[in-house]
Amino acid sequence: MKESGKNQLIIFVHIPKTAGTSLRVIIERNFDRQVIFTIDGRNPQKSIKQFNQLSQEEKSSFSLVQGHGEFGALRNLPHRQIKYITFVRDPVERVLSYYSYILSDAFRRPQAEIAEGMSLKDYMLSRSDWQVNNHQTRMIAGNVGPEYGACNEEVLERAKNNIINYFHFVGLAEQFDRSILAMSKSLGWRTPFYKSLNRTNKRINQETIDEDVKDLIRNENRFDLQLYDFVQSRFENLPKKPSFLPVKLFQYLNNIKNK
Repeated sequence: MKESGKNQLIIFVHIPKTAGTSLRVIIERNFDRQVIFTIDGRNPQKSIKQFNQLSQEEKSSFSLVQGHGEFGALRNLPHRQIKYITFVRDPVERVLSYYSYILSDAFRRPQAEIAEGMSLKDYMLSRSDWQVNNHQTRMIAGNVGPEYGACNEEVLERAKNNIINYFHFVGLAEQFDRSILAMSKSLGWRTPFYKSLNRTNKRINQETIDEDVKDLIRNENRFDLQLYDFVQSRFENLPKKPSFLPVKLFQYLNNIKNK
């Protein structure tokens, strides 16, 4: 077993469309395959139920649990040092990326049928998809439920408290390289070279949508906006050189490695 997996359990809360697919590859590199439990993104609830039904001995065999599972979804965890990690993204950018994704060929779920033929504005106004409604706050707070509009100030405060009390690291998708370097250093992991994965083709950009649509997205994700500001403020208090490599040197070496 690799060093990082001996004495602790890492739980990666993968919030959809926050650069998590690239991040998963970086994380997995630090663990042997047999100690990784991955929540199935096609049916997270079934996968989480399967994990929760495992015996304590079976759960203790894992050093990494990762996937689209909200905070607190995993029950009766083994008595080990537990470290939650996650990344967040600018809420408007995340919604645009998510909406583009469900319209792409890669997405084969009910949301695609609803969104087909709808403009982004109409899709937001339909209030039919809770994943474009403070989804980051939901996942970090935990125990919110899928109802549209379920988030409130209490849920936001719970998410903030979870970050303070339980999350070892929360990175920013917009500062991905600095984030993965800081995270890797804090966990004693190897240099996190990577390739960008799961990028959506024909993605909608903020420059191409009207201001009233941006305002609509912001309004429907106002708790995510506050949570993002909270994480960003904490992130900026990290040391200026939080890693074993300066960010620009890492980016140079990563580009060479990927050629």
